[in-house]
Amino acid sequence: MDAKRTNPVIVIDIDNTLIDTAFRKQQALKRYLDLDASIESIRSNYELIPILGAGGSLSKQFFTRLDTEQTITECQAPSFPEAPETVELLRKNGIDVLFMTARHSGLQAVTISELKRNRISCQAEDLLMADGRDQSRKHKIETLRKISTQRVLVTMIGDRPEDIEAIRSVGLPGILFKSTLQDAEVNELLRGDRTGTVVCNTWSEIAGAVQQLLSASTQMAALRESFTTQYAAWLGDLDSKMTIVVALAAVIVGFCSNELRLDQPSDHGRWLLLLTLIISAPSTIYAIRGFTSRYSSGKLSAIQVQTNAKQWLAILCAYPKKWLFQPGDAIADDQALRSASEPEQASAHLKFFYDKYQTHNPTALLNLRMMELRATNYSKVYAERIASKLLLISIILVVAWALQNAFSRPAKETLAPTYHYVDWFR
Repeated sequence: MDAKRTNPVIVIDIDNTLIDTAFRKQQALKRYLDLDASIESIRSNYELIPILGAGGSLSKQFFTRLDTEQTITECQAPSFPEAPETVELLRKNGIDVLFMTARHSGLQAVTISELKRNRISCQAEDLLMADGRDQSRKHKIETLRKISTQRVLVTMIGDRPEDIEAIRSVGLPGILFKSTLQDAEVNELLRGDRTGTVVCNTWSEIAGAVQQLLSASTQMAALRESFTTQYAAWLGDLDSKMTIVVALAAVIVGFCSNELRLDQPSDHGRWLLLLTLIISAPSTIYAIRGFTSRYSSGKLSAIQVQTNAKQWLAILCAYPKKWLFQPGDAIADDQALRSASEPEQASAHLKFFYDKYQTHNPTALLNLRMMELRATNYSKVYAERIASKLLLISIILVVAWALQNAFSRPAKETLAPTYHYVDWFR
């Protein structure tokens, strides 16, 4: 595989994200319509409704003319401050940068020239263009989905809702550059967001957000190690306790069963042994239930792992292998991953978390995972506590039986020889 294709990828929108298109709109309004408009008024309304009206012929003619080679060439727009430097920094750090735009493919040459004029180098293969303006939303979603199956896609940087929706469609966090959206629009866009969309006002903030996303893999690894260590410690402690409970309860059950088979001189003693047996047997069962494996993530968290009849047979015979696991379980996921492409394998950890929690936000993941581990832990703790309490009661009853038996046995043992001796003389 080409070394370049192993690099992580970031997709960046062009208009109003890299290039400050508000300046082009301002010049075009003056050139074509002889209208004066401030940059602030242009940025406050993406569709220029206060200036051109809502969806009329004037608006359609203007935006059609805006995305032409002539307008892009004659009404030059600058890049946003620090945008070229950030793109260059990403590339120096081993990130492949692709540029996505709703401009149609016939504008490829002028688009590359505009980027280069703004100190942003771009090759034809780095430019992702649509076939038409009306297809921009569909184009972005389909393009990102294709990239995500072939490369390690990190995020998309854009200024419009369709940019964020496109990156959400592949389950990744987006970076929203707030150049064309108002606060109310941003709040609406972020409502119910679970992918961890980052809102930035400047390209310096974008650089920081990208760095945070790039370091998310390291954070995930640290979280995973921490979770594994804590979870193993919790389970190890519980399993040790339940091992002791099962062992002691089994000894008590065996002892009581054996004693009940013998003739006991005291009815009180037999009742104590019977009661001890009745209590200690469930203690063993509860302890074994505490051992039962449980799901540790996702919607099934803390629920016991179920098996089917095919698995019973396959595990007993070690054949057929396809019956050894169930569709969608960890074994099936592992086998599917081993046959997947290299980029899919590289991003499998992120995909796992998104499939389980529908988010890549490290803070949200930490909270959700900790709650799930607590739930799984408690599902075992309850069984262990019940088993331990029943065992404690059983031990107390055994002690009571031993004391009762100790106080009653000496007198009977001294009478018995005398009775047999007298009976022999008779």
